[in-house]
Amino acid sequence: MTDRLSDLIHREATDIAVPPASTSVVALGRRIRRHRRVAVAGGVVGVVAMLTGVGLVASQHDDTRAIEPATPVDVSRAVFSVGTTVYLDGGSVAAPIDDAAIKSLKYTSLGVVVQHGDNPYRFGGGAQRYSLVTWDGRVRDLGLSTTDVEYATDPGKPLLAYVEETPQGPGLAVVDLADGSGSSMSLDLDGDLRFRAIALDGENAYIQDGEGVAVVDLPSATQRSDISARISDLVGDSTAIAGDVAIDYRDESLVVLDSGERLFEVPDPSAALRLSPDGSTALLLTAGGPTSAYDVASGTSTPITDADATFWWTADGDIFTVTDDGTLRACDTGSGECVRERLDLPVLPNSVQSDADFDDVLNLAGQSYES
Repeated sequence: MTDRLSDLIHREATDIAVPPASTSVVALGRRIRRHRRVAVAGGVVGVVAMLTGVGLVASQHDDTRAIEPATPVDVSRAVFSVGTTVYLDGGSVAAPIDDAAIKSLKYTSLGVVVQHGDNPYRFGGGAQRYSLVTWDGRVRDLGLSTTDVEYATDPGKPLLAYVEETPQGPGLAVVDLADGSGSSMSLDLDGDLRFRAIALDGENAYIQDGEGVAVVDLPSATQRSDISARISDLVGDSTAIAGDVAIDYRDESLVVLDSGERLFEVPDPSAALRLSPDGSTALLLTAGGPTSAYDVASGTSTPITDADATFWWTADGDIFTVTDDGTLRACDTGSGECVRERLDLPVLPNSVQSDADFDDVLNLAGQSYES
């Protein structure tokens, strides 16, 4: 790992907006990019939300909250693809990818990384090729090809990372999307490296390692066994990590990695949590889809009434989906407001009745396939 990559990581960190907070998540809040602002004052409030029959039990926070009036739902942050065309700015910018199919889309500070190939199958589908689509719709081939790997990005940084097999053994590859340069470091990992779950968050990479998580400090290119043991104890083998918070799938709780505080727990075994790419928001999910959104920095919960299980994330913690008739549905997780907007798409999702034709395959950015 080079000094240039270390400088890049520190330079990017200075651009992150700081939301106000007065609880033990002050340090956490400083890491979260947000398009909403919540004002926080003193007092003791315990937040308990009972939504659609599911209890969401939040830890006590030493604050009271004054929430700004709701703003109109902004659909411009929705990014998705139909066939081999990536749509940004809520569908108004189209960027065609020169390949047979798109496999997935992930957010970075420069735009969206697109994984594509001969078919839309993420694993077991042959070569995985990569392009960067910038926010204005320009496409740049990254000249990278992998097979059967999971890759990670951070919406606040211009980086892509994945675990690879090298002649020296397991390695962590990191690509600087700003100039296309790459670096690699050796890892001490056990087992098959294929499909190895990984997350990028700030200056760390988190890699699934047996029943725990291996933590890599990127600036120093060091695998931190001391931190790995602590994080593994907190969250097991979960790599659902962003904004210094993580989901512990063993009990569906949200954990602050620095302090070990559990922000809330989901007591109903039929419910689950989903964390946004920037770590600003967690969704409470039931079989029918999201029922509420939890703002990590402020500790507030907001009911979500017009979303289903197909919704996924914008880069900054709102949710959206695209229906088979080309309707963009989006919800602001801060206000709970939702909108529907019909898009003029040349090909509608899931409209081609052929297993050999991928022109209608829909991908939503931010979509994760972790269990």
